[in-house]
Amino acid sequence: MENDDRGKKTRREDKTKKKRVKTNRIEDPSSSTYEEALHGTVDEYNRRKKDPKAHIEDRLRRYLRFGAILQAISELTGIPRLELVTGGRSVGQDQRSGHGPDFHAAHVIRVGDASERLRSTNPYLYTTLLDIIGHTQVVEREANVWHGIGGEIDRFQSENLELLASIDFNLVRNRENGKWNRERNLERLLNRMDQVIQGDLFLEWDFPRTTAEWIGSPEDLHEYADSHYKQFMNDYSCREEASQESNHSDEDDSSDENIEEPSPRSYVPGNFPRSHVPETPRDHNHNASRQSEDPGTSRRSEREGNTNNRGPRCAFCGQYHSVQLCTIL
Repeated sequence: MENDDRGKKTRREDKTKKKRVKTNRIEDPSSSTYEEALHGTVDEYNRRKKDPKAHIEDRLRRYLRFGAILQAISELTGIPRLELVTGGRSVGQDQRSGHGPDFHAAHVIRVGDASERLRSTNPYLYTTLLDIIGHTQVVEREANVWHGIGGEIDRFQSENLELLASIDFNLVRNRENGKWNRERNLERLLNRMDQVIQGDLFLEWDFPRTTAEWIGSPEDLHEYADSHYKQFMNDYSCREEASQESNHSDEDDSSDENIEEPSPRSYVPGNFPRSHVPETPRDHNHNASRQSEDPGTSRRSEREGNTNNRGPRCAFCGQYHSVQLCTIL
C-alpha cells in the first residue's frame, strides 16, 4: 500500500509543470493603436479579448513570419535555424488572461526554449526571440485547450520546425512575370497546414477549407513573410549602427586627447572668448526664477536635445525604443 502511494506521488510530481518565465510584452501587429477613450487603461487594453477565429488565423499566418525571423537571426549569428528553438511546451509567457478560467492567454507561436548558444552569442537577439515566442492573445478557453483546435495548432507548429527551417524567405521576384520564384518547401508546408484545417476539429468552427481561401495564396504569404524578414534585418542593422555611433562618441568624449585643460587665464575677470557672455549674479537669479515658474522648460529642452540620439525605431510599433521595452498593445 505504501509503495502504491509513493508511485502515485511520483507520477503527480512528473506531471508538475515548470513555471513559465515572464517575457516582455510586445505590440501585436494586428492590433489597433491604443486610445484611452476607446480602450480604457493600458492594462485593460493589453488584456482585451481576441476573436477566436482571428486568433487561429494569426497563429497560422504568423508561423510563416516566425520562420522568416528565425532565418534572419540564423544569418546574423551563424546558428542553424533548427538550433535556435526546439519543439514542445512554451517556456515563456508575457501575461495572464485576467478574465477568469473561461479565458486563456494563448500563445500565438507555440515552441519550446530558445537556444543557450544564442544567449551567449547575442543576448539582444536571444531576448527578442524569447519575447516573440512568449507573446499571447486572450481568447476563449475552447480555442486554446490541448484536446481542441488550439492543441492541433500547437502540434502543427512544433512538429514542422524542420520544414519551416528549410524555406528561403529571402527570394527575389522574377523580373519577367513579377512573381516570387517558386518555393516548393513553402508549398509543402501549406499543404500540411491544409490537412490540419480540414480536420474534424476545424469543421466544428466552420472555417474555410484551405489556407489560400483563408489566410492567403502561397505568393501572398511568401511576400508577407519576406517583408518581415527584410524589416527585421533592417531594424537590427540600424540598431547596430546606432550602437556603434554611441560607443564611438563615448570613446571620443573619454579620450585624453579631447579633454581641454582649463587655462589659468580663463579665471581672470573679463578674460572670456568673444562668443562667451559671462552670467552675472543678477542673470543667474533671473534664469533660476524663470525655471521655477516653468519647471517643464528644462525637461523639454532635454527631450529636444535627445531627439537626434534615439536610435532605430521599434520593429513592432515604430516608436523610439527597443523591442524589449515595447509594452503598449
